[in-house]
Amino acid sequence: FLAVVYNALSEMGYGDKLIIDLGLVHQNDYYTGLVFSAYAEGSGAKILSGGRYDNLLSSFGMDSSACGFAINIDDLVKTLNPSEYSATAAPERLVVAEGGKEIDALRYMAQLQEQKIAAEFCLLEDVGDAMAYARDRGIKHVDIVTDGIETVDSPEDKQ
Repeated sequence: FLAVVYNALSEMGYGDKLIIDLGLVHQNDYYTGLVFSAYAEGSGAKILSGGRYDNLLSSFGMDSSACGFAINIDDLVKTLNPSEYSATAAPERLVVAEGGKEIDALRYMAQLQEQKIAAEFCLLEDVGDAMAYARDRGIKHVDIVTDGIETVDSPEDKQ
């Protein structure tokens, strides 16, 4: 899976910014093999960490090996856009990917960033839930990425 993530980031133009060092050691007992971390150049913030665990899933009734990771989204966003990051300000747009269009949606996010348009990538899979989230956060526009981009105005909060 690390190769999939690396290839996706490379495809988006970030490949020259990645350094993979497979010689890390984690202190978590559930890791049984390879562990990895990703750091942001310049800030040194750890933005990703994970590894292989062969026995962890048996604790949940599945006898299977696995590899997993976690992304520290807050530090990643701060690193990519340090001067404009504000956790409290609502962005102008919420970008929703449908039908496996996540890479296209992230490319679209990069275009918005180049245009200095504040946008948030939505992790919700249901468009209705995304619209409700946009309304609750005060985000004015929802951009739905499928084979194209459909922009829908967020419903007004009726409070």
